[in-house]
Amino acid sequence: MRFSREGFEARCYGIPFIPWTDVEAAWTTRIKRSDLLCMALRNPEPVIEKLSAFRRRGALLNRKLGFGDICLATVGMKPGFAEMVEYVKRFVPSVHAR
Repeated sequence: MRFSREGFEARCYGIPFIPWTDVEAAWTTRIKRSDLLCMALRNPEPVIEKLSAFRRRGALLNRKLGFGDICLATVGMKPGFAEMVEYVKRFVPSVHAR
């Protein structure tokens, strides 16, 4: 994953670069001992279209279940979850827990 002042990308999830201005809302949730950072995008279709067929089905299912357009977990990755959330809060101040 790569985070910058302009936006983020998560190649490990096949997610292309997304500017922070495209993030409408962000929240955290926990599922089966895994923390997730979920995001709703202002215009998610171009991002979802760039995903592989497998990841696109997962993204559409996540949306249907209320997890937003993008879900990021950091199990075993750097930055860790807490660091990721704190960084995202700089650009999406409304990040909250659900």
